[in-house]
Amino acid sequence: MEGTVIFSSLEYYHFNLLYIFLTILFSVGSCIAGVEISRRVKEGNGNKQKTLILGSLFLGLTFGLTYFFVAASVDLPFTVANFPLYMVSYYVLVSAASYMALSMAQFNVSKKIHYIAVSIVITLSIVIADSVGFYILFNELIKVTPIFLVVTILLTLGTSLSLFRFLIQITNEQFSEVAYKWKFFGCCAAGMGLAGIPYIVLVSLVDFQSFNEAAAEPYLFLSPFIFVIGANLLLMLVPDIYGDQILLRSTTSVQSLFNHNPLAVFSIDLSGKIIDVNEQAEALTGYSKNELLTMTIRDFFTGSKKERIRPNVSSIVNGVTTNIETQIHKKSGEKVFVRITATRTIMTGKLIGVYGIVEDITESKNSKKTIEYLAYHDELTGLPNRRMVKQIMKKQCRQNSAYDILIIDFDRFKRINDSFGHSFGDQLLVEVGEKLEHISKGKITLLARLSGDEFLILTEKRNGKELSKIIVEYFKNPMSINGIDLVLSASIGIASYPEHSTNMDELHLYADLAMCESKTKGGNCWTKYQTEFSTVSESKLSLEHDLRKAIENQDLVVYYQPKYNLNNSVITGAEALLRWNHPDHGFISPGVFIPIAEETKLIVPLERDVILKVCKQLAQWKKQKIELDRVSINLSIESIFQEDFIDYILKILKKYDIKGSALEFEITERIVMRNEEYVNSTLQKMRNLGIEISIDDFGTGYSSLSYLHKLHVDVLKIDQSFISNIAMNKAIISAVLSMAKSLDLKVIAEGVETKEQLEMLQLLGCEVAQGFYFSRPVPTDQFEELMQPGLAVS
Repeated sequence: MEGTVIFSSLEYYHFNLLYIFLTILFSVGSCIAGVEISRRVKEGNGNKQKTLILGSLFLGLTFGLTYFFVAASVDLPFTVANFPLYMVSYYVLVSAASYMALSMAQFNVSKKIHYIAVSIVITLSIVIADSVGFYILFNELIKVTPIFLVVTILLTLGTSLSLFRFLIQITNEQFSEVAYKWKFFGCCAAGMGLAGIPYIVLVSLVDFQSFNEAAAEPYLFLSPFIFVIGANLLLMLVPDIYGDQILLRSTTSVQSLFNHNPLAVFSIDLSGKIIDVNEQAEALTGYSKNELLTMTIRDFFTGSKKERIRPNVSSIVNGVTTNIETQIHKKSGEKVFVRITATRTIMTGKLIGVYGIVEDITESKNSKKTIEYLAYHDELTGLPNRRMVKQIMKKQCRQNSAYDILIIDFDRFKRINDSFGHSFGDQLLVEVGEKLEHISKGKITLLARLSGDEFLILTEKRNGKELSKIIVEYFKNPMSINGIDLVLSASIGIASYPEHSTNMDELHLYADLAMCESKTKGGNCWTKYQTEFSTVSESKLSLEHDLRKAIENQDLVVYYQPKYNLNNSVITGAEALLRWNHPDHGFISPGVFIPIAEETKLIVPLERDVILKVCKQLAQWKKQKIELDRVSINLSIESIFQEDFIDYILKILKKYDIKGSALEFEITERIVMRNEEYVNSTLQKMRNLGIEISIDDFGTGYSSLSYLHKLHVDVLKIDQSFISNIAMNKAIISAVLSMAKSLDLKVIAEGVETKEQLEMLQLLGCEVAQGFYFSRPVPTDQFEELMQPGLAVS
C-alpha cells in the first residue's frame, strides 16, 4: 500500500510489548503529574485559573505522548500523512477533559448526580478522543464490533468513576505518609487502566480476527479487556480503602478534639436534645453525663429565658449565628455566664445537628463589670464620679429641665487628713458621703464625689438654697469616727440652669466660684453664683497669657520621676513631667496650667517643648554614658491629630541623634474613642520608629476591654486609684496583669506610695512601678544622682 508503514516486529498478537510498557509508564507518569497539578491548584494562593489551564495543556501533552506509543505499538498499517492530525485532535480533546476533571476535583462533590455526570463526560471524552484518533489513523481498517464497543464504554466509565473519586480524595485531603503511599498506588492503578483503554477501543473498532495471524489463537484479542478489568478492580479498591483510612483518621481527630477539649463541648440534634458531652461539660454544669443525655439545651434556662433561647437555637441551626453570650443555670442553681461557639454538623450535605463549645466567662464578665462600674463611680465612696456627672448634666440639658448644681467642699478637711492620716480621712469621706445621701434622699437627681473632699449635688426642682441650708446646719453637729469627735463644716456654691448658663462647663465653673466665695467668707455657709465672681476668670486669662510667654521663652522645666524594676530595684526608665515656676506666684500645679493649656490650644506647643527638652537631655546623657531604657512623655489627642506630628518627631530624633527606642508616649483611654482608625494609624507609625505606646490611667475608661485588642500599644499603666486601695482591687489588678500577659503587653503600676502596696504588686507579678514610695518627680541633677550605682531602692 502506497505511503504506508507496516510494523513487522510481532511479539504478542498484534502489539509490540516494549511500546505497551512505555504506554503504561507514560500513563502512570501522567496520572502522578495530574494529581500534583490538582493539589497545586487547590493549595495555591496566586492565579489558580492560570495554573489550571497550563496544567491541563501539560497533561494533554503527556497523555498525547502516551498515545504516540499506543499507535507505535500496534502492528497495523496506518497513513503517515494522517498522524499529525491524529496527535492534534487527541491533544485538544484530552486537554479539555483534563481541564474539566481538574476543575471539578477542587470541590468535595457531595451529590452523586454531579459525581456521575462528570465521570460520564470524562468517559465520553476518552472514548471519543480514542475513536476519532483511530478513525483518522486506521480509517481503511475500521469495522465496529457493537458488543465490544458497549463493553469498552462500560469499562471506561468504571475507570472514570474510580479515577475521579480518587482524584477528589487525594486533592482535598491533607497529605501524610499514608496519603503518599496511596497516591503512588492509585496513580499506578489509574495509569494502567487509562493505558489499557486505547487498546480496548482499538479492538472494538478494528476486526483483528480477519488477519491471518489471529487464526491460530482466536481469543487473544480479548487480552486488552482482561488487562483493563484487572486494572479497574485495583483502582476501585483505592478510593474505598483510602477513604476508610481518611474517615478513621478524621473520626479519631474529631473524637480527640471532643474528649480532650479544655472547654465544655455539647453535641445536640436539631430539636435541641443533648446527644453527647465531654468531661468538661459535666464539670461546667454539675450534671453527670447520664443526666445530661436526658436533657435539652433549654433545660439550662428558667422562666421566660427558656422560651427566648428558641430563636437563638434556630439561628444557630440555620447558620445565621455562630457565637452567643448568655447566662445558664448549673445543677446547684448557680448562674454562670458562658460564651457558646456553635458549629453545625453536616454529613453528606445534610444538617444533622450542632456542636457547641461552651466557655465559662463569669470571671471576665465580673471583672469587666467592675472596671466599667469604677469608670463611672468613685472607688472610695461608691458614689457617681465626674464622668457620670457629665452624662447626667448632658441628659438634663437635652431635656431642657431647669436644675441647680451644688458644689460642696468641707472646711478643714486637709488639716484633719494631715493630722490623723489618709486612712482616717478616707473613712471620714465615706461617712460624709453616707450622710449626704441621707440628707438629700428623695430631693435630688444626683449625688457625686468629684475629688478629695469635694462633692456635687444636682437637683431638678431648683431647691438648691433650701437643701444648702439643711446641709450646712446638719454638718454643724459633731461627727464621730473611730471614737474621735470632730466638726466638719461645709462650704457650698450654687449655680442654676439655665439662669446662669446653658453650658455645662461654665455652670460647673460658676458653682465652683460660688463655693470659693463661701470659703472666703470663712466657710460653713452657702453662696449662690453672681456675675461679679467672674473676676476670677480674669485672673485665669492673666495666667493664660503668662503661660503662653513661658512656652515661648522655654521657661517651663522638665522633672523626671523614675520607674523601678521591682525584681532588682533598679531604675528602668522615667516619666517626664512638666513644672512651671511662675516669677510672681511660684510653682503652679500642673493641675492648674495643663487644663488652661488644653482649653486655649496651647497644649500642642507645650507638649512639643517637652519632647524637645527630653530628646536634648537624652542626647546629653548619651554623651555622659548614662544608660536609661526609655523616657515616657504624656501626649494629648490634639498633638496626635496634628498633620506634621510624625514629621516633627523625625526631625527632633535626627537633630539630637537619638533613636525612637529611647522614647515612650503615654496616651489616655479617651483618645482611642475619637477617630480610632486615624489614631491607630498614627500610633503604628510611632511604633515603627521604635517608640513604645502606653495607655495611661488604664481601667478608668469604659472602653478599656472592648478596644484594647484593637490598639497598637505596648504598655498598660494601672491607674493610681486602683493602687491606693490595692487590697480591695487585688482581683482587678490581677485580671489586668493576666490580660496584658495574654496580649504580650508590659504593665507599669503608678502611684505606689507604701511598702504594703509594693509588696502586693510584687506578689501579683507586676514587674515595673513608679510613685512617691520610690521618688517624687525631681529635677535633672537629682535624677542623675538617683541613677548612680548603689542607690537602688531597698
